[in-house]
Amino acid sequence: MKEFFKKINYKRLLARIGIVTGITVLFLLIALFTVLCIINYGPSKRAHKVFVKSVRETSAIGFLADWFTTKPELEQILKENTIEEIQDTTDTSLIHIPTKAPDQPEGPKEPEKIIQYLEDGEEKLVTRASDGHVYDRLVSDEDGIIICEVSGSTYFGHMMIVADPSRVFVGVCKNVGNPNGKGEKVSQIIERYGAVAGTNAGGFDDPGGLGTGTIPLGFCYSEGKRVKDGGADLLIGFDKNNVLVVGNMSTKRADEIGIRDAVTFGPALIVNGKPANISGTSGGLNPRTAIGQREDGAVLLLCIDGRQANSLGATYADLIEIFLDFGAVNAANLDGGSSALMMYKGKDVSSRSNLISDRFLPTTILVR
Repeated sequence: MKEFFKKINYKRLLARIGIVTGITVLFLLIALFTVLCIINYGPSKRAHKVFVKSVRETSAIGFLADWFTTKPELEQILKENTIEEIQDTTDTSLIHIPTKAPDQPEGPKEPEKIIQYLEDGEEKLVTRASDGHVYDRLVSDEDGIIICEVSGSTYFGHMMIVADPSRVFVGVCKNVGNPNGKGEKVSQIIERYGAVAGTNAGGFDDPGGLGTGTIPLGFCYSEGKRVKDGGADLLIGFDKNNVLVVGNMSTKRADEIGIRDAVTFGPALIVNGKPANISGTSGGLNPRTAIGQREDGAVLLLCIDGRQANSLGATYADLIEIFLDFGAVNAANLDGGSSALMMYKGKDVSSRSNLISDRFLPTTILVR
């Protein structure tokens, strides 16, 4: 055996491994470039437009849109596929969070399987959950948190419904606001706060698209403390009455209305029951995270998988449709892409688009 290993020329072996690896990578790059050429120069103009919108929303590969599109074409595609900014701000009187009556029995009701009759007469097996609402793809229902699957032609994801909005707040990384620091993973922030669930939250300064930033973009409030001022940015957060507020405002106005937890991203999807106006696809197919609230105060946390074989991703129009189906009065898009992640009880609910690990972020949406 020793003589066998002595005969091995390690330099030659390593050289051959290097050559094989290099050729494999080269073929993969050629295959990828060929696929991109088919998407952008093939017979489907819609595929080209969706590709452009999708990569334009990423921080790392947005330059690919310029590779396959002339400047006039790019401007036309962006013009045809837009979401009109909503000017209204949440009317908090539309949300009626119930208070528990003294004689109300303790403990949630057990989920109940029932048959729902569709318009065409077909039967559909659905579940009446502990909150009294009916869901057709319920995954779990315990401790006031319901998780359902959602899907469409290009996406698969999960909706988390939190019955008590006072449980939902913004958690921040230890080095938040420190330009020389590093953010934390969603899992790390969840553990440090002792939360039961969480998603990524607002946008952040991300040099080079590495996902290690600590400086939130726009507003950042956490547990009643203003961490960072906004500047007439879109505020997405909760006031002291646990109502989800969505709207452009100043820091002064945010303080006046008593914002306790908030971040900034966007766009606003639904405000006061009215969905945003959509042109074309409105956005590319990407992983998404978004937040909403029903009339009864229940918080809706949505996470869509993306950049995977079974889920390319969702557009803004898809998000609006999902939130309307779940009865949202107000809803807004949070940071997505490689940041999109939902966790519950220490495990991933969503399927990460970044297969290596979740990103280091400054802010999260947490559930106590």
